[in-house]
Formats: sequence, structure tokens, C-alpha cells
Amino acid sequence: MHGLEKAFPLLNQGRPMSPQQALDFGWLDALTDDKEHLVAQAKAWIQDNANKHQQPWDIKGHKVPGGNANNSGLAAKVAFTSTQLQQATRGLLPAPERILDCCVEGTRVDLDTTLRIESRQFVELVVHPVAKKHHQYHVLQYE
Repeated sequence: MHGLEKAFPLLNQGRPMSPQQALDFGWLDALTDDKEHLVAQAKAWIQDNANKHQQPWDIKGHKVPGGNANNSGLAAKVAFTSTQLQQATRGLLPAPERILDCCVEGTRVDLDTTLRIESRQFVELVVHPVAKKHHQYHVLQYE
């Protein structure tokens, strides 16, 4: 939607984003604070935006903004980011590296393949020993 260069820092840092920030960034189409009328408002938005029924990546010929990771300028930034991740995590946290891998590979293949790559990486992270230790810590913390 925004390209690898713009999206990766947000995905990798894992910082919370307010609904307004997500709207401003373009990850949301609309906001509401009226829980009682949420569905009605969503239906009205759909009707008002009937011509926006396709996402950009569903349109034939769509290109990822900024190009894919084979772009020489972007490839250099990916290599630099990978080095920064390795220095920051010392290889002890697999998630940031997997996120980078998914982002890079996702720019090179179609959406269905991208989703398959992401789901496989996610499953591997969920069953990774680091995730198990993190989960055990949180369970013990709240008992």
C-alpha cells in the first residue's frame, strides 16, 4: 500500500499507533466513536464509496510503491536495515528479521503468495522458543 521503505519502520518497531495516526497514514478509511451506530456507519461508507471496491493490489498491473527489493537503492537500504536489526537484537529476537523477510519477499511476488509467506512465518514465530518464554513470563506475571 505504501511501499517497503515507508511501511517497514512502522512494522518493525512495533510501536502502538492511535486510530487517528492510522487514518492519517492511510491504513484506515474512516473512524467512528459511535459504537451503537458502527454497523450502520460502515454500511453507509461502503455505499458512499462503491467505486473503491478494489484495493490497489487487486488491480491488474499494480506495482508496489517504491519498487521491489530488487531495486538497487531499496536493496541497499534493506541490507543496512538487516545489519541494524542484527546489531540491535544480536539474533536473539527472530520477529524483526522475519518481518523484514516478509516485507522483502512480499514485494517480489503476487498477493496470494505474499499471504502464504506471511502466514508461514507467523506460525513459525508463534511456536518459536522465544515466543513460548515470552508467553510464560506474561502468564506468570498476571497470576
